[in-house]
Amino acid sequence: MKILRLFFFLLILVNLVFLAWSQGYFDGATEVHEPYRLEQQLNAEKMRIVDEGQASASPVACQVLGGLTKAAVEQIERDAAVLGGETRRLQPQDFYRVVIAGLTDQTVADTKKFELLSQLPQVPSPLNEIQVQMVSNVPSARYEILLGIFIEEVAARDYVALLAGQGIASARWEKPNPLAPSERVEMQVKAEVLTGQLKMWIAQFPSAMVMHCAQ
Repeated sequence: MKILRLFFFLLILVNLVFLAWSQGYFDGATEVHEPYRLEQQLNAEKMRIVDEGQASASPVACQVLGGLTKAAVEQIERDAAVLGGETRRLQPQDFYRVVIAGLTDQTVADTKKFELLSQLPQVPSPLNEIQVQMVSNVPSARYEILLGIFIEEVAARDYVALLAGQGIASARWEKPNPLAPSERVEMQVKAEVLTGQLKMWIAQFPSAMVMHCAQ
């Protein structure tokens, strides 16, 4: 009888020890339930499921090309479609231009542009960057550097004065040329291919001006 009673108490003790062990009282282990897992996640409430195609999609860049003919816009629309991009035609716009003109050699123009980049890390919007342009109708001065474009004359004049104050005395402003192409197109193309494609478009259409997209 005493043996059975002892055996009974030992069985209870073993069950209690097993229960304590399973609850993690001996090794600090914690029973893992789904709510507990969620609590232990870092910023669990900010986590979201992302589609695999969305995660691997390339970022899209937006640029505007101005100073184009209608034929040039049509060509750019076709090229952008082939690249999987989208385009939107904007209203034609004439600009007052601030330029350094009279450069007869491409190398000289590129060298001057490099010098200007160190003096002018930023250019006024909407122009995206300083650009070297070929002037096809002036044989003796085939290249110029475009420093800025403005809708109002006073803004162009003020920018020339600002450049003069920074030691860039050769800059001058020009009135809009009514015969110059003024079509504009906004394009959204994969960023990884846009830079190279812009160079190709500018080479095809020398009057093109690269501008920021409207925010």
